[in-house]
Amino acid sequence: MQKIKLTITLAALLNLINYAIAEGGFYIGIGAGYSGLTSTVQSPYQFNDGTNGSQTDGSFASTLYFGYDFNKIVGIQADYNAAWGTSNSNNSYTMNQQLLGGSILVHFPFSVISNSLSGLDVYAKGGLDYNATNFGNVNPGCSNCVNPPNSATGATPLYGAGIEYGFTNVGYRLEWDYSGSLMTTNQGNNQVSITSNSFFLSILYHF
Repeated sequence: MQKIKLTITLAALLNLINYAIAEGGFYIGIGAGYSGLTSTVQSPYQFNDGTNGSQTDGSFASTLYFGYDFNKIVGIQADYNAAWGTSNSNNSYTMNQQLLGGSILVHFPFSVISNSLSGLDVYAKGGLDYNATNFGNVNPGCSNCVNPPNSATGATPLYGAGIEYGFTNVGYRLEWDYSGSLMTTNQGNNQVSITSNSFFLSILYHF
């Protein structure tokens, strides 16, 4: 009886392992969406309309990503996300943001009994972005108004979550990405920090 129980346990464990490793491999995806860039003024600076605090402005955004799933649960991914032509609503400046990120993805698949790459799952991701934000049409308006440089770059934390549905080799994603604070300085003074929340709908292909 003990041998039978041990055999059943080992068989179940092997099935679980096979399930976990059955859906690894490379994939590539492309998509479009919306990015909201939040500007937070640092004291004692202000926007050129006399306001301070935080302000969010949005624009069209695009995403391109390439990843590798070690198994059905864990994978890694490189992203290139970009927000194009965001105008600060009080006309202080315009922004273009480009993010080159690397992250670890953890999937929770609902399709426990599925085969191949089909089924629904949700996932979370975490990593780092190389954040490059360009500023244009800068209009400081006053002596202590924000006056960002032409560009600001740096490493920022990356978090995200999404829903994915796959049909064998082809899948669709709805994803949220957050890139943490990038501080802009001018003449050694912190003036405004930029964070972004992006939402993408994309299609991907598993090789």
